[in-house]
Amino acid sequence: MDPINVIITFEAKPERASAFAELMNQVKQSLPSADGCRGVQLFSRSDNDCVFTLVESWASKGQHQAHIAGAVASGAWDSLAKELACPPVSVIATSFEGVSRGRGPCRRKSAASTAEKYFASPASKRASGG
Repeated sequence: MDPINVIITFEAKPERASAFAELMNQVKQSLPSADGCRGVQLFSRSDNDCVFTLVESWASKGQHQAHIAGAVASGAWDSLAKELACPPVSVIATSFEGVSRGRGPCRRKSAASTAEKYFASPASKRASGG
């Protein structure tokens, strides 16, 4: 199992930015107790009060996926998604060791497709008009 970092950027609806900030602080406090979560950092943009970025460290991709599946199943994701102006953008990153890891030619996946894979839910689809 290789550890991963998940970097997720959210944009709250302007009228919900304050409430969303509180929700993000709750996530920052509670997420480290999730199985496999190694830590969480929360950032806000200095030029836009509606934009927040979570940087999550996980023991494995599977444990992160299990956490997301649980959040979707419990309805927690729907509660968060209804506060958003648009779907979040997420990136999974692994530690860079400074040398090529022999994965072949550069490949690029769109950030939107990655976010949709992990965060697609009926509420997020409604929020994005989908």
